[in-house]
Amino acid sequence: MEKAQLHAKLKLESGKKISKSIREEGNIPSVMYAKGEAWSIVVNEKEFADLIHKSGQRSIIDFIIEGDK
Repeated sequence: MEKAQLHAKLKLESGKKISKSIREEGNIPSVMYAKGEAWSIVVNEKEFADLIHKSGQRSIIDFIIEGDK
């Protein structure tokens, strides 16, 4: 199975207005869960749709997160 990569940014603020403005910019506000932790992230909608179309719904995705320590 081929690994896909997806770029994301950490989302530091929360709330309906913030999420709405993120969507209006063509991004998807998301939550990623791993190892008992949760991170709020923002993913580009077009990049995500292209990845799902190319790789399918059952793929391993490596996230490249900007702003990660």
